[in-house]
Amino acid sequence: MTREDALAVIGEHEISGAAIYLIDVIPLVDMMWADGLAQRQESQLLHAFMLRHIDNINRLARTEVLTAADGATFLRRFTHARPSPDLLNALEAAIPPVRHGSSDGRHNARSRQQILEWCLDIGAACVHDYPYGDRDRFSANEKECFLRLFEALAPRQAREPETA
Repeated sequence: MTREDALAVIGEHEISGAAIYLIDVIPLVDMMWADGLAQRQESQLLHAFMLRHIDNINRLARTEVLTAADGATFLRRFTHARPSPDLLNALEAAIPPVRHGSSDGRHNARSRQQILEWCLDIGAACVHDYPYGDRDRFSANEKECFLRLFEALAPRQAREPETA
């Protein structure tokens, strides 16, 4: 997907202007809902990521591009009820070309890694049943979601099959 195609997809979902920078939270939203429940600890982590993300954007821009209120408004759409998988998948597919498409490969990799690390934190935050088995900290749905996110956020060259 090209950057222009990705921006069109984002726009189709009524995300525009500075809010485009907030799509980085979509994988965390997906991870939060992966087990079917948006639990308080997961929501708190999501909000913490959003605030750090906004601070980082503003610091890089050297001006206030987004506010905490902008972040809260953006999140409300995705946290009061579980978003459709189609919506989440469409927005996640737009992240690499829009947010990780700069010429600074190290910055792109750090951004991707931070998103994935926070997804792990959200997945590990709450367990439905105690005690849980050695491999049951994450539900099967959370594991599936994380692996799908890992693939969706991979750099384009890592996703394209090699041609002979």
